[in-house]
Amino acid sequence: MTTAEHTAIKDFVLADDSNWETAMAVCNALPEIKREVCEPFLRKLGEKVLGELKSHNLLVDAKDGYAYEKGAAPYVCIYSGRWRPYGGGKRASIYLCAEYAGPNNWYISVRAPIGTSHMGDADKDRWKKIRKQLYDKLGRGDGRDSNVEDMWYKGIQGEYRNWDPLIPAICQELQREEGGEILRYFVEKFVEIAEVAVPIIDSLEVDPSS
Repeated sequence: MTTAEHTAIKDFVLADDSNWETAMAVCNALPEIKREVCEPFLRKLGEKVLGELKSHNLLVDAKDGYAYEKGAAPYVCIYSGRWRPYGGGKRASIYLCAEYAGPNNWYISVRAPIGTSHMGDADKDRWKKIRKQLYDKLGRGDGRDSNVEDMWYKGIQGEYRNWDPLIPAICQELQREEGGEILRYFVEKFVEIAEVAVPIIDSLEVDPSS
């Protein structure tokens, strides 16, 4: 926002009580409006991704997969019921997630169920192999500390990194069964990573009891 824009907005909202009340009402409503738009959009995105990857028999995280509660970052993830469970039943997964509670700074990651610092030696060795194969085939991405869950991580760049200015366009795409340019972009990005990551995880993380 430029100095001139800031000044014009300040002058408007402070011009009288009704302008200020309107501005406050809009400000307070925006988080809920964003949630009401982003939640079904992420759900639709997850369904489209599963449709593209149906040969892999994957699942969407249907319990928390569209979390947008106060203080929680929105995300959608896919995983396989064949992958071994860790504490609390967590499994390897592939995420599209925002860095913050608002829908911005999006990234795609291949995530271990727990950080490697909390794994036993056998689990840690498997995930070292998974990380190496991901780096070999996808490059190093943006990198992460080896003790966090993200084994591979890549931030979304360009105009789709921040959804705040895109909310009206995303809302319009929700009205169309086929979606639109934004939905296609994220489905293609997600599928591109998953097509590489799923076979790698399959090769090392299939639950022996499944």
